[in-house]
Amino acid sequence: MPVTLRVPRFDSLDAESRASLAGLIAYMSGFDPEFVNSLITKYGHNVIARARGLTS
Repeated sequence: MPVTLRVPRFDSLDAESRASLAGLIAYMSGFDPEFVNSLITKYGHNVIARARGLTS
């Protein structure tokens, strides 16, 4: 099943969906270390940090 990541719409997600997105990013980064780097390149560090729950 392909993973669709809609980070730019992060602000419109409810708390459960935000937690799910953070979990998916953590899971993917566990076996593909370059995954988070590619997301940062595409969406920017601030957006990805918020999606991962590292900043509010």
